[in-house]
Amino acid sequence: MATRRTASDRSSPSGPAANRKGIVEAFDAASCTSQAVTIQSVTIPELKIGDIVLLTPKAAIAGVAIAPGYCLANGTASVPFANPTGAAVDPASQNYDYVIIKK
Repeated sequence: MATRRTASDRSSPSGPAANRKGIVEAFDAASCTSQAVTIQSVTIPELKIGDIVLLTPKAAIAGVAIAPGYCLANGTASVPFANPTGAAVDPASQNYDYVIIKK
């Protein structure tokens, strides 16, 4: 008879998760044009090509949604900031939490 596995004893076929998290301090995002997506470049030294990064501001940014970012060059994330409103939004400089999803 086969042994039944539960969700708690499953392991990933690619090995254990190696996600990393941290803080980007005093990042001053560029102004986001109305009804557009602005790609922001964020320096995170431990990023490697192919990684995905989730960026979360410490304080809300009215009118801006932040999508998952991607790494095309080691140490730099390209993070889409979307502004669906009818006016430009210039986010204030602030700290952002991040989580890296390793490739």
